Amino acid sequence: MSFTLLAVLAVFGAGYGRADVTERVRAAVRGETLRLRVDSATFGDSWPGTQKTLAVVYSYDDGPPQVRAAAEGTMLEIHPRLPRQPWTAPPAGLPAVIGAAWGTANVTERVQSLAGPGGLHFAARTEFLGDPWPGNAKSLVVVVQLPDGSQLLRIVTEGERLDLSAAPPPPPPPAAAPPPPVKPRPLAVLGAAWGRDDVTDRVREAVRANELRVLADSSVFGDTWQGVQKTLVVVYQVGGEPPRTRIVPEGQLMEVNIAPPLAGVLRPTPSAVVIGNTMPLPPPPPPAPTPVAVNAPPPPPPPPPDSEPPAATGAWVRARDGWVPPDAFAAGRQAGRPVYLCRARHAGGMHPGKITAGGCTFGWSGEGILSHEYEVLTDVRAERWVAGFAGSMPVDAFVGGHERGRRYPVCRGKHRDSVQPGKLVDRACSIGHRGREILMDEYEVLVVGR
Repeated sequence: MSFTLLAVLAVFGAGYGRADVTERVRAAVRGETLRLRVDSATFGDSWPGTQKTLAVVYSYDDGPPQVRAAAEGTMLEIHPRLPRQPWTAPPAGLPAVIGAAWGTANVTERVQSLAGPGGLHFAARTEFLGDPWPGNAKSLVVVVQLPDGSQLLRIVTEGERLDLSAAPPPPPPPAAAPPPPVKPRPLAVLGAAWGRDDVTDRVREAVRANELRVLADSSVFGDTWQGVQKTLVVVYQVGGEPPRTRIVPEGQLMEVNIAPPLAGVLRPTPSAVVIGNTMPLPPPPPPAPTPVAVNAPPPPPPPPPDSEPPAATGAWVRARDGWVPPDAFAAGRQAGRPVYLCRARHAGGMHPGKITAGGCTFGWSGEGILSHEYEVLTDVRAERWVAGFAGSMPVDAFVGGHERGRRYPVCRGKHRDSVQPGKLVDRACSIGHRGREILMDEYEVLVVGR
């Protein structure tokens, strides 16, 4: 059964009048849409006697940041069908203006042009920002990412100065004081969807000790979309880093662990968190005994758990940063151009994927991972593709990767108007695409050298 991934709506920041209303706006997100009445009954009156605006800075999936603003007394609606606004990252060393609204207008590019190495320092006046809302006092809402990765939201009203330093000098440490302990980066769940339901609060309750482990199942989140294979989508943020997205299909465990164990430190047994209760994961079943014939020669030793058999044809060539060596194997096509097969190391395994601008992209644990160092399959002869469905594959499938003792045959599947190579995982072909892992239950498996 195939399923459709919903677009993920991530809210970076929101301002109403003089007030930061980011959390209220995030709580109003329903699946991939946001619809709000813009008035003081919803957000409170932080600027009495003045007609206010609501400005929201957001993005879909890993797309460019967007800005949408609406005046008091109207409705603000955000959905994936809205036209996307372009956004260009600033030069290195400058604060990045993720989004800025002046009254009802998007002034992101104008505010970015006013940024310097020392930060943002100017007065919120029509001489600098124009007058998109004549006759009304305006507020300037700015969401900025500083060079150190931290994100800030600032609101100033017309006539006030915006002073935001890129690198404030740190206070000198006290003499002979011990170094402060390293604080863990906080894990914040920005939003979560189960099928077409908003389950943000339930997923936030599942965070334990800066980790998230929750089972993507109707027994946890309910079933308001019966008969449909659902996905659990979580948008989260680690400290001041940009938001990330993780997607797992129904029946799998959603895991977000931002604090890897230190050497010599014991950690609790992994468990699946089900909203307030902890269920220990069952231990793996013992291996079945292997029958041994009487007077038979001893069996050959098994291969190492994290390895694949040598290729009957072809050779893996090391590469980096998007370089394609001669005789590279084209395993797919996109926009009339070949898509070349690669593989890269990640999390102790080797993962087949495709060469993209900058490296090798593959799917892993709900995300699309880009590795700048990788290997490319070359000099392939007598290859063929065998159709598969829901985990089926030929016995002589070409193995291109491995992870934790599990081998990954090379597969490819149709995604939109392209054919993308990846790895066969469980019952689907996994590819990485625009920061997400895409799972396809109809695919083809590579066979070579036969």
